Amino acid sequence: MSELIYHVATTADGYIADPNDIADDSIFLYEGDHGPDFLSDIREYGIALMGGKTYELGLLDGMKPGEPWPLAKFANPDLKHYIFSSKLNIESNEEVKFVKENSIEFVNTLKQTVNQPCC
Repeated sequence: MSELIYHVATTADGYIADPNDIADDSIFLYEGDHGPDFLSDIREYGIALMGGKTYELGLLDGMKPGEPWPLAKFANPDLKHYIFSSKLNIESNEEVKFVKENSIEFVNTLKQTVNQPCC
């Protein structure tokens, strides 16, 4: 069974967004000593699991629908993305799969079939 690593950015007080679902540089540090560590970790992952709202942040920042998260793609060009959303209506491709079915069942199946750590 593959290892699942929970790798998420949080604010100093433990949140992943503010009360208005904003997750930008007003609450996160995008520069600093943690950057190289984050990129190094991504290089080791085989798969990235991401929620739809996180993916939507990339779209708001100029990413095109169906593209992998740019920073992850930079760090690991072979990284496969699985985006969990019942609302996003974007076609899957070889790099990015949009998962609408039960996320727990999907991840359990994925862990049984993949031999690389995923985040």
